Amino acid sequence: MRRDGDRVCYLHFGPHKTGSTSIQAMLRERARALGRIGVHVAAGAPTGPGREASKPGEQTAGFLGRFGVLLRDGLGWGPVDPGRGNHSYLGVKSNFEGRRRLEDAPDWRRLSEDIANHSGPVVISGENIFRRIQHPQHYGQIVDFFLKRDYRLKLIGYVRDQVGWINSHYVQHIKNLRSSIGFRRYLDQVIAERQFEFEAMFANPLADDRVDFQVVSFEAAIRAGLERDFLNRIGGASIAHVPRRIANPNFGAKGVYVARAVLRRHGGELDSAQGLRRALDLRLREVALARGWEASPYMGFDEESARGVRDHFQTSNDAFSRRMFGRSWSDVAGVRLVSRNEFDPKSATADERREVEETVTALGRMIAGRLAKG
Repeated sequence: MRRDGDRVCYLHFGPHKTGSTSIQAMLRERARALGRIGVHVAAGAPTGPGREASKPGEQTAGFLGRFGVLLRDGLGWGPVDPGRGNHSYLGVKSNFEGRRRLEDAPDWRRLSEDIANHSGPVVISGENIFRRIQHPQHYGQIVDFFLKRDYRLKLIGYVRDQVGWINSHYVQHIKNLRSSIGFRRYLDQVIAERQFEFEAMFANPLADDRVDFQVVSFEAAIRAGLERDFLNRIGGASIAHVPRRIANPNFGAKGVYVARAVLRRHGGELDSAQGLRRALDLRLREVALARGWEASPYMGFDEESARGVRDHFQTSNDAFSRRMFGRSWSDVAGVRLVSRNEFDPKSATADERREVEETVTALGRMIAGRLAKG
């Protein structure tokens, strides 16, 4: 472990569906204020023709802007670098494969140049890095990269109650128009694959005494104020921040129904035109927001199935929680009562059925139009 006076890198890696979008939006907005107290938010994704890593800037101007990201000069937020704050591009698999040193990858070489002249703390946030954290060789490459630069590496990872976490992952999976899988089948799949077992998820940093690994309860952070809690963890306790609307909300039971209907009707066509899947994703989010669908969020669990999932994870959750927090998992996360909320055309009103069908039809026309353009 490095001595206390050495440089510190706070590396936040999510995982997905633990508020990363909101944290990254806050980092973009508060980068200047953090810089004034010596905390450097690392530069964002490089830009260039055809470069996927340039997308965060477009998303900030479009998608995140539509969800109420407030950029207030009066609070000192000033002009915002739209790429800064989201470093998920660093977790791209091609940066790691076939490389002995991360600095041989252009993305990581650029990061090395960006942080070289900063003597104070550096902040990096990218949920795609989580996949690399799980891979023993890639994890080792990340740790070596920072230790060679005399950084103490402080990893920040969040955990959630599995009921809410699995539900959020499912909604995101459908939102991204990747498959029309039903919730019950999806649940069986992730349980079988052990995707949400805490000890397995974080095995590499838990076993590594070269790093400081800070596990954060998502539920506790939400109660404290997610962005405020994160600022405090990276040395930004003095930075003022106004809480705002969540950046990437559940797009509602109707949104899930529409996305699955589009996939059932047009799924085979979505990869026929470049960018079509992403364009549909953003358009459906716009519609869901405009129609207020997020006010009735999708929930695939009922109380019985939620209890079954909590029972399944109880032993491993409690062992992990007592190790990391000194308390039982239910004491840390609490127990949220849930009620299944899925759109059912049979019980919906005529207006609701018409609203949903109009959206499916409109997205179908959008697909046809994009395919016609080639």
